[in-house]
Amino acid sequence: LASICIIFRGMCASPPVMMTPRLRRQRQQTRLFIAVVATLVALASNFLHLRLQVATPVQPKRASNAYMHFAAEKRNEYKKPEMSAAQVAKTLGEAWRSMSEAEKVPFMRKAADDKKRFEEALAAFKEEGGVMHTKAKRAKEAKKPSKVKTRTSEKKPKKPRAASAYNLFVKERMPELKKSSDLKASMAMKEIAKEWKELPDAKKTTFMDQAADAKAALAASYVA
Repeated sequence: LASICIIFRGMCASPPVMMTPRLRRQRQQTRLFIAVVATLVALASNFLHLRLQVATPVQPKRASNAYMHFAAEKRNEYKKPEMSAAQVAKTLGEAWRSMSEAEKVPFMRKAADDKKRFEEALAAFKEEGGVMHTKAKRAKEAKKPSKVKTRTSEKKPKKPRAASAYNLFVKERMPELKKSSDLKASMAMKEIAKEWKELPDAKKTTFMDQAADAKAALAASYVA
C-alpha cells in the first residue's frame, strides 16, 4: 500500500502538461482507489484487534477474606477527616479483633461466596486457555538470571543500597499491621502502599530525613 501511494502520489504531483478530461478522470479514479484501499486496511486492522481482545480470556479477580470485606464495608464508618490512612487501618484492625465470632459471621459468609465465585470463574478461565499470573511471579521471572552469563557480570559485586523513605515506612508499619489484622503479606503491602500515598508530606519528611542520613552514611563508608 505504501509503494502504491508513493507511485500515485508521484503521478499526481507531476505538473499538468495537458489536463484532458480523460486524464482528469484517471486521477480521480486513482485517488478514489487509494482511499478505498486505505479504508479496507484500517477496517481489517480494527477487526483483527477486536478479535484478539475477544479471544483473550480475562483473568478473574481473586477472592477477598472476611477481614477485607469488613474493611471495605466499614472503612468510611471508621474514617475521620483528621485520621491518616495508617490510623484508619489500625482502628479497623482493632475493631475486627474485638468482634465476636457471631459478629464476624456475615463477613465470613461474604468471603465464602467470594471464594466460590473466584473458583468458578477460575475454572472457566482455565478452560478457555488462560494462565493465572501474579505480580510476585512476574517480578520473579523478570529477575530470573539468564543462562548465558559473561565473566564480567559474574564477578561484578553488588553494591549495597541505602533504604528509601518508603522502605523505612514499610519497616515501621509492617509489624504494626500484622498485629492489628490477619492480612497476608501481599495484601499488607498493598495496604501500606495505600497508606503511604495518603500520608501527608509533613509526616513523610521524617522518613525522608532518615533515608537521607542512611544514604549519607553509606556514601561516607565508601570514602573511608
